[in-house]
Amino acid sequence: MLVTASEHVTREEIVTAAIMAAISRHGGSPDRIVSVGDGLWDLKTAEALGLSFLGIGTGENALVLSDRGGLAWKRIRLMRFVRT
Repeated sequence: MLVTASEHVTREEIVTAAIMAAISRHGGSPDRIVSVGDGLWDLKTAEALGLSFLGIGTGENALVLSDRGGLAWKRIRLMRFVRT
């Protein structure tokens, strides 16, 4: 099942629909989901939905994400898991 932005208004709605589609197809539980992204909107959406988040990036994206508590590893910055 494909979930697209044309079907939903907010990013939270898009991600929620994708989660529900994945659970419907593959099983699982929402509390085991880790959101992965490279932008601040990815982090904000994960926080709004109460998801754990792993942010990755280089350059400016890495700086933005690391300002929110990321850990540096070589040239890639990895975000700590955020659980709300």
